[in-house]
Amino acid sequence: MLMKTEKLLLKLLASLRPAPLEADLRGFVVRPIPADLASGRELVLRGESVSLLHRSEDSLAQDPQCEHLTSQEISDALWRLICRVHLGHIGKSPRTHRQVAEDFLLSVRRPWSTYDFLQLVSGLKPDVQGLGIGRGTFVKLTPSLLRDWDLWDETFLPTYKGRVGLHLVIGAGSPEAAVTRGEAASRRIVDHLRIGLQQAINVRLHPDQLTFPTGWCAIRATGSSRWSRVQAGRTPPRQSTEWDARHVALAIDRLGALELIAETKPAALASRFSRAASWLSESKTLGLAPRLQFLSLFSAVRAVLGDRASGAGGTKGEVLALRSMLLGMATGDGFVDPIAITDLYERRSSITHGSEFDLGEDHLSEINFIATRVLFGSAQFVSSEPAIRSFSDLLRAIETADSLQTVHRWLSRQSGPTYERLQALADIKANGSVAAHSSASMR
Repeated sequence: MLMKTEKLLLKLLASLRPAPLEADLRGFVVRPIPADLASGRELVLRGESVSLLHRSEDSLAQDPQCEHLTSQEISDALWRLICRVHLGHIGKSPRTHRQVAEDFLLSVRRPWSTYDFLQLVSGLKPDVQGLGIGRGTFVKLTPSLLRDWDLWDETFLPTYKGRVGLHLVIGAGSPEAAVTRGEAASRRIVDHLRIGLQQAINVRLHPDQLTFPTGWCAIRATGSSRWSRVQAGRTPPRQSTEWDARHVALAIDRLGALELIAETKPAALASRFSRAASWLSESKTLGLAPRLQFLSLFSAVRAVLGDRASGAGGTKGEVLALRSMLLGMATGDGFVDPIAITDLYERRSSITHGSEFDLGEDHLSEINFIATRVLFGSAQFVSSEPAIRSFSDLLRAIETADSLQTVHRWLSRQSGPTYERLQALADIKANGSVAAHSSASMR
């Protein structure tokens, strides 16, 4: 089966035929032919060939096995291939083009290498060495370790002796890509550590207790004795609280479900939880304005549960409130009064649309409680259900006919227009769930 990039290359090669200048002037590219192929000559591409050239360049740039190439190197390699076809160095039959495309991709693609990645992390005591979150492991920066990794010099030793680093093994096509991927993984781990500690300690922590600022990072090809690249960074200050192994172990225990989702679920679903964790972590940033804390926390809830009605009616706040009730029933944790969520959603809308709003400490505490409950409750539920592989699977798992009927009964005992609208929304969902179940039974 032909892959996308190969199909584009075949179309590009097939489009390379002589054409008069006036034939197609939608676009053109003029570049010299490489001197070793034809000295002093230029080639002009026009029309469809130009579009296919750019699309092929973009496809190769997104190919994980081409990470070792710069965009200019990709462009040069493709141009050389085009020139060889133009000059008749390559036959013009479809079978020949297919073999040429395959040979070209073999020549530019390269399997990933593995790299060791190390980044300085502040806010942790040295006894956390050996503990890990996800694929990262904390290490104590000792003189012997710095010497073994060729980081022993006047810059590193006095400043970093006795501090803590995060070690990861990263797969990448180039050192630059390894640094980018390592820093992203490090940020995710620090995000998870923040929310894991908050969940484990179970008391309100001040943001300056959870900053975990990071400093320099270094990478080397796995098995090499020398670091191939050191990314300079400021020396991070020590945060007000340095967490020891006991507290970090408690946080790691709370993070098990999130890490399991990251490792075992498809990327689209796992990214929802990663975004939610990042928003929840960002809400605890030192100096963040209360309204931004509030928006970050609400974004965490929306990342997990969404708020689009999918044709079932109801406002976004009502959809979110109903789903939070159904999630609470699925996890066995119970649910908060849906009125709390719809009221908080109205405050969120006022903030985002620039209207006047009233936002107090009680509102922040309430949305923090809801966001933490939704993230950890849903993570535990999703990680324990192998059949949940997408957001749609999650909705189907919580929007069961029995759960919707239970919610409907609870709502019918309440009074007020919001409860009535939620009851109507539950009715619509219940009818859809019953219809879907009947259809599946008939099949």
